[in-house]
Amino acid sequence: MFKTEYNYLELKQIQSAITSTKDSLTHVSLTTEQQANVNNAMSAAHVAYQRAHDYVFYRRKNC
Repeated sequence: MFKTEYNYLELKQIQSAITSTKDSLTHVSLTTEQQANVNNAMSAAHVAYQRAHDYVFYRRKNC
């Protein structure tokens, strides 16, 4: 099961992990297919982060 409840600190840690992963992968030589897979995974991670972020702030605002 996926976790659906996040707090602000967890969101900052997720955002930091996404950024760190992107930064570390810029120094690695990847094939075109591997790069496409990385880009897709990073995009999905960013979308998941953004949705969780929006939910946390919506919940905080409306509670």
